[in-house]
Amino acid sequence: MSLSLAAILFITATGQQSTAPTKGTFQLPGDSGKLKTTYQLGPKDNELHFTLDSARTDSIFPAPEDIYVAGPAQRLLILNFTVQNPLKKDMRLNSSSFRFTAVSPDDENQTFRGYLLSGVNQKHLEQDLKPAQKVKCTVVFPIYAEGEVSKVIVSRSENTPILRYDLSGKLTPKMTSIFSPNGFDLIDTVTAPQPLVDLAEYEVEFGGIEFTNEKIQGYAPDDGYKYAVIKLAFKNRLIKDSFLSFAYIAPLLSDSNGQKYSWNTALLFPNSNDTVYQPLSAGDDALKTRIYYKVKEGVNEFKFSLQHVQSKRTVRFL
Repeated sequence: MSLSLAAILFITATGQQSTAPTKGTFQLPGDSGKLKTTYQLGPKDNELHFTLDSARTDSIFPAPEDIYVAGPAQRLLILNFTVQNPLKKDMRLNSSSFRFTAVSPDDENQTFRGYLLSGVNQKHLEQDLKPAQKVKCTVVFPIYAEGEVSKVIVSRSENTPILRYDLSGKLTPKMTSIFSPNGFDLIDTVTAPQPLVDLAEYEVEFGGIEFTNEKIQGYAPDDGYKYAVIKLAFKNRLIKDSFLSFAYIAPLLSDSNGQKYSWNTALLFPNSNDTVYQPLSAGDDALKTRIYYKVKEGVNEFKFSLQHVQSKRTVRFL
């Protein structure tokens, strides 16, 4: 027995965007969506045209009003799309206008719960759409860290029909993070291919390790010990200011015997004993810093890794 028009709440596709309500063959709820194809989503007199223009994954997304950084076992899914009002009345456009859900390979739902962003300047977007008005939009939300993005579901609201996108092989452009082995996945631990690497919101440069018996923070090392001083420089990769202090990083030093050394949580400026605790503004030069450990006098070979506390991603420098 066929359903009535009111029960189906049709989704309609067109090959091009138009200013009038879409006409043509109705698609049933749950049909597969295609990139750059326009769909009419929503119940009668509440429709909006939706076109998914492109999709990609990344470890961060620079935006002027927000900090988007992929957390542990996550990457960011970035969807760029166009919305148009096909009706003869104004329609509200905001973060609740569409629902976005990515389904992981083990069938866990990861749902968009953030801000709707302008596709032009990445600022928060909430406005009335005039009849025939068209707007570029972006949403960013965390999904599973590895595997094809084969099931992304889009709908107008919880109880309306859905579009199901298979984005396998369609994510562009590829991300360039050192934590991405293929441009799409994001792994947790890597060996630095060069001294300058990305680490979440930071660009980090490893300046090497030096040894000294001089005082640091007013104290010389104990007899039979020396200080291992590691030089690091941090630059903000975002548009919004980030922040740098000892609480944002977790360094790990171990020697050739496998002994691990405890960090004293002192992140210092290179030529003073003042601690680093300050914003990093977008566009500023890299901030040079140093950390130090008390190590045995006769030990000279070490391994050094730096972990980003929020994302738990770790880069090995030595």
